[in-house]
Formats: sequence, structure tokens, C-alpha cells
Amino acid sequence: GTTGRGIGPAYADKYARRGLRFHEFMDLDSFLEKLKTNLAHKNRLFTGVYGAAPMDYEDMAEQFRKIHGRIVLMIKETTHLVNNALDEGKTVLFEGAQACMLDINYGTYPYVTSSSPTSAGVTEGAGIAPSRINQVFGVVKAYSTRVGEGPFVTELDDETGEWIRSQGGEYGATTGRPRRTGWLDLMVVAHAAMLNGLTDITLTKIDVLTGLDELKICTGYEIDGEIFTYVPSDQALVARAKPVYKTLPGWKEDITQIREYDKLPQEARDYISFIEEYVGVPVTLVSVGPDRENNIYRES
Repeated sequence: GTTGRGIGPAYADKYARRGLRFHEFMDLDSFLEKLKTNLAHKNRLFTGVYGAAPMDYEDMAEQFRKIHGRIVLMIKETTHLVNNALDEGKTVLFEGAQACMLDINYGTYPYVTSSSPTSAGVTEGAGIAPSRINQVFGVVKAYSTRVGEGPFVTELDDETGEWIRSQGGEYGATTGRPRRTGWLDLMVVAHAAMLNGLTDITLTKIDVLTGLDELKICTGYEIDGEIFTYVPSDQALVARAKPVYKTLPGWKEDITQIREYDKLPQEARDYISFIEEYVGVPVTLVSVGPDRENNIYRES
């Protein structure tokens, strides 16, 4: 269920201590020697395990020679660059890809990515101390989606799920695959809030829900007759979970042109308030459309 773009093998090389790092590219001769050793190992894998043709070292080396002059100009010691900016009082924004539940440690393992797309992952990836992060925005869709395999407790494999997919344009950004869709799972949102220390929630795509008579929000998992109020790490348990839902009324009005929170339909505000009360984190930005101006800003 992965994207098939080679991210996993690249991380495997990193942790096996045989990855080639950007700073090594500065010294081209030394880099090409390391490349030769690295490629010899890879070719044994390609030919011996996968039955594929070996890659040609000379062709690869020539490609690196051609781009060397352009690439070395962009290689910087980013750890010092970022920390110096913070020391100078500049505002620094870190943006995470993927999502909390794809975290290699705390996500729906093994249906996860290869890194830690969490606020803690920022400190490890960017080289800053945890104490230097003072605000953490959790970007939350007004419903749930997933690309690839793995348990999905609130999944809607019906007309409503297809309607949400169509209204929301839910297709994978990298693969183009249709995303799996479902009702908002507040168990997952609360889990993400705990792991990341969220200070704010940015709620997106709430306009996609316009037109539905009622909306369901998952507030617990029923597993083998027991109600769980937290997300278990054992995916075998999650796979058996049945959602415990709170049902709220929907709204019919077009909200894409609204820019003031108080002008949203009462049902939409009730939906947002329920999220805030359950998770314990304020929703300080509400997105009501795909464009940059489709945002409603609220005080933290």
C-alpha cells in the first residue's frame, strides 16, 4: 500500500549506515568512490534477489559529474542556518508531510511511512531543540481519509463514502489512487493532539460535508465488547474495532463564501465546538474551500 517511490529503501540505507549524504557530494572524487562501493552492494541485491539487470556505475557517475556544479551551490549546513534564524528572533515555520498516524513509531504500523511526521520529528529532522517549538498546528480534515492499506475504523464503503470522495476530490497526491473515506475519527485526532502537543487545530474541508442530513463523529472504539477511549497500538485490535458514534445534524447552506465564524450555520458551529470539547484544543482556523482566501480565522 505504499507509493512505490523508494522512500522505504532509502531509509533502510540510512539506518544500515550505508546511505550517501549530501555533504559527501561536495568532494566529487570521494563521493564517486563511495558510490562505487554502494552500487556494488546494490547490484548484488538487484541481480541476486530480484533477478534484475545491474546498474552501470560509469553511466551513473557521468550523470553525477554533469549536475555536480549546480547541486553543490545548494548544499548548506541547515542545522546552523535554522538555529541562527531562531537566535535572531526570526519566525520559522516547519511543515510536516504525511500525517501523525503514518508515524513509523506511533502510527498504524506496519501501514506507515518511514519517518516521524510529528512535532517531535521536527526536532530530529531539522536539528532544533524541543523547547524552541512554541506553537503546534494540527491540520485536521472535517472527515477521515486514508490512502493504502491498514485498519480504518470509520471507513464508509458506501454511497456516502463515495459522495465525500467525489465532493472532496479525494485522490492520492502522489499516486492518484482513490482515497478511502469515512466519518471524522476523534479518537485519532485526540491521539495526534497528545503525541504532538497541539496548541491549535486547523480544520479543513468542512465545506465538503455541506448537503448531508446528518454527520457522525467517532468518540470511541468497541472492541470485543469493551469500549476503548484511546487508540490501541495493536492493529489487530483496531481491525476488530466498531466505531462508537455521536450523531449531529448537518447543514444545507453553501458556506464557501463565509469569512466570519459567527455567520456559519449553527450546525457547522456545533460540529466544530464538539471537536474542540472532545479534543481539548481550539479550532483557530476553519477552511471552507480550496483557495487561499477560503479561510476563517479565529482567536486562539
